[in-house]
Amino acid sequence: MKEDVSMARDRSNAEAEDQLLTSPYTGAGLAVTHYDATLEVSGQTFTMYLARRTMGNHGQMNVKEPGRRLCLDSGTLTPVLKKLENAGPVKKQRSSSNERRVTVELTREGKETSEALQSTLTAQWLAPGAVRNSNSCLRETYPNSWKNSMIPERELLAANAHLSV
Repeated sequence: MKEDVSMARDRSNAEAEDQLLTSPYTGAGLAVTHYDATLEVSGQTFTMYLARRTMGNHGQMNVKEPGRRLCLDSGTLTPVLKKLENAGPVKKQRSSSNERRVTVELTREGKETSEALQSTLTAQWLAPGAVRNSNSCLRETYPNSWKNSMIPERELLAANAHLSV
């Protein structure tokens, strides 16, 4: 009997750990999937969008800063910045006083298109049904944690109900 309780506790702990480890991954996957179609039309990946958004929010910065803020290593960040620079929305510049210092920032075109893209993506994310679809996926993936969710689906839907696209 004592062994059954111990095994049940271990199973429960393993389920909780699984939910804790996979929930952020699943949530991120839902966001990326939701944005993918729009980003594909604009010729960008989700990583490119995040790098542009970071530069748009913080202005000119050291070339390593977007990677630090997004937890991207240089092997991931360098090709992203190179594609953005070649496409035009990002300008990379070496310091005249110190050749080792390189900064990146959005160009005027980059700022304008980033703002337009951000508006489109925000409208999509807040569109009626977007939260319902994401919640359904999470609820199916984590049925036990959904019951104890801090924000019940009806509250999320109610907060979303007044929005229209």
